[in-house]
Amino acid sequence: MSFSGSTERVWDVKDLAGSTMAFKYLAVLLCDDFRLISALMDLASVEQADQIGRAIVDISEGMRRGPFVVKHLTEGEFQRNNSVSTIFRLQSLSSRTISHYVKKVGGLYLSVVLSELLQRLLKNELSKKLEIDPSKIQSSSSDIDVETIIRENGNELMRIAQIIFDRITTPSIVAAMPRPLRIICFLISSICEKNPEKFSDDDKSKLNGG
Repeated sequence: MSFSGSTERVWDVKDLAGSTMAFKYLAVLLCDDFRLISALMDLASVEQADQIGRAIVDISEGMRRGPFVVKHLTEGEFQRNNSVSTIFRLQSLSSRTISHYVKKVGGLYLSVVLSELLQRLLKNELSKKLEIDPSKIQSSSSDIDVETIIRENGNELMRIAQIIFDRITTPSIVAAMPRPLRIICFLISSICEKNPEKFSDDDKSKLNGG
């Protein structure tokens, strides 16, 4: 099993023969001098972040500079946020760009790894309601209280989550992970290990898990 990431055509600056020279320089500047991206990270609004982030991914991947751009954005995300609850969680330009990048390079991989399993779960294990929100649970039997339903549903959800986790961590599946995803995971782990006073091993797992 092998995945190289996106199956879309890769282009470079030579493909822009019909474009303006200014755009060519902009593409090079965006991918080779990160001051422009840093400025955009500071200035882009939440409404603009998604669209700009998608454009950054398309341009950087076309220039074969995606991993370098994402490395810069990931480091910037850690510099701007000190809490695990906000890193990669806010609708910032860096988090939206990284999200688009991960989908682009890992979408096929994730689909192959989980699609069959999820279809089976949806057909069998997930065919019944597994609600754990007390406000949304209505017991159909006076003999079963809400707390019991929540506990049983919670246990079932944990069992299903373990099935998915076991699939993702199967050695052959891990070995087939696209290199760009490995780079991101390695970078996140390295930043956490260099800052043990800020990030625990559990924090590192949460951040790598998205």
